[in-house]
Amino acid sequence: MKRNYHSDLDFVEAGFRACWQNASDLLLSAQLLLESKLMGTALSLSVLTMEEVGKIMLLDGLVFAKHSDYKDKKFRSGFSKHRSKLQFLDLFPFFVTSLGSADPRYEREVRYKRALALTVHNLKIERAALAQWIGEECDLLKLDRWKQSGFYAETGGDQFVTPRQAVPEEFARAVNTLTWRFITTIDFLLKSGNLERYFDRARRIRGKASEADHLWMEKIGSEIADELFGLSSDGGIRRGGSKTTLQ
Repeated sequence: MKRNYHSDLDFVEAGFRACWQNASDLLLSAQLLLESKLMGTALSLSVLTMEEVGKIMLLDGLVFAKHSDYKDKKFRSGFSKHRSKLQFLDLFPFFVTSLGSADPRYEREVRYKRALALTVHNLKIERAALAQWIGEECDLLKLDRWKQSGFYAETGGDQFVTPRQAVPEEFARAVNTLTWRFITTIDFLLKSGNLERYFDRARRIRGKASEADHLWMEKIGSEIADELFGLSSDGGIRRGGSKTTLQ
């Protein structure tokens, strides 16, 4: 029995392209704001750029999703929620491997796999650089609150605080550096025909795989994700033994 898929792959691929383009535009805008010393707004646009990457990952869940399964529900509940898109970035190393495996170099060039590993390593370092402002766990969800401070004047006791005052320059630049890493990684993985290869492979799998094949692949993928990232059975991410639900 063939799977009744949630979405046409042309729709999902178009979503990849739109979010990828917009993420690049947002990152450029954030960098221009940094040059103009508008640190608050620069930080906020950097965080929005990360959210666009999270949207690509939510879209990726539809590649093999069927109607009303957990991937479908996660897409519908998370696509418009800022916190969900940020939290999905915890799975970005897994996403790097998934996209990278569509590149012909993945199987034949050791240096390609090393480049992917180095990218993930640098992401960890650049994320850790945010600890001073968002805590030792470097929970990217905390950037959602900082994003508000970067956009709006707020009250601090009996005074108003502007984004210029609220967001330290060092922090804004560190967030932008992490954002740049996310986007340049996506560029590396999807350029030179790899986006097309990724969806061509998905179309071939869709044409051949039965529902039983998909269930087996999902079971294996779930076990790998749990081993690498501490995923709970309902799609939450456990940090330090406690589960954080992707919502």
